Amino acid sequence: MYTNIDTTYALTMLVGFLCTSPLATGVQADACLDAICIIMHHNIFRFGASVWVQKNGTAMGTPPALAYA
Repeated sequence: MYTNIDTTYALTMLVGFLCTSPLATGVQADACLDAICIIMHHNIFRFGASVWVQKNGTAMGTPPALAYA
C-alpha cells in the first residue's frame, strides 16, 4: 500500500513528467492523466468481507499502482 503518497501532489508531479520528459514522447498526456485521475480518485476495493472506498494514496490493487508510486 502506498497510502502515504498524497494523490493531489502525485498527480501534479505526473503532469510535469508527462509534459517535459523525453520518456513520455508520443504519450497522449491528457488521456493518460484523465485515466490516472479516475483510478486514483474512485478506487473501491474489497478487504475480507467488507468493501472500502480509498480516500487518499495510490489506488490499491490497480495495474498502474507500482509505476505511479
